[in-house]
Amino acid sequence: MTDPKNINPEEKSANENELIMKYIGDELNTIDKLETEQAIANSPFLSDAEEGLRLINDKNQIPYMTQSINREMRRKLKKRNREKRNIQPGIFIILIVALLLLLILTLSFMIIFRLKMTYIPQISGAFI
Repeated sequence: MTDPKNINPEEKSANENELIMKYIGDELNTIDKLETEQAIANSPFLSDAEEGLRLINDKNQIPYMTQSINREMRRKLKKRNREKRNIQPGIFIILIVALLLLLILTLSFMIIFRLKMTYIPQISGAFI
């Protein structure tokens, strides 16, 4: 799936939910019923939805259940996105300390090298 918020990539229209609800409630005429059955047969998502909706005894509870499921899915998606964005602060601290140590070592070697280059000992005959 390319869009994690779209759980049904085959969704054709917003009326599809109403159509399935009418199909479950046996409120469709023969032509619409056949078209809906064909759409359900061609889509595994719609097939699962239809099967699940048929298992619900109280059809008046379906909108509340749908809202509850949608709310739970949004909550889980937000949590997952938050977890993706949260980068462990310990990694940054270790990285910063390592870079600072590298910088300090580099600067100290540069300073020591310069001091060695500027200090040229005088060779005198007394020490030879």
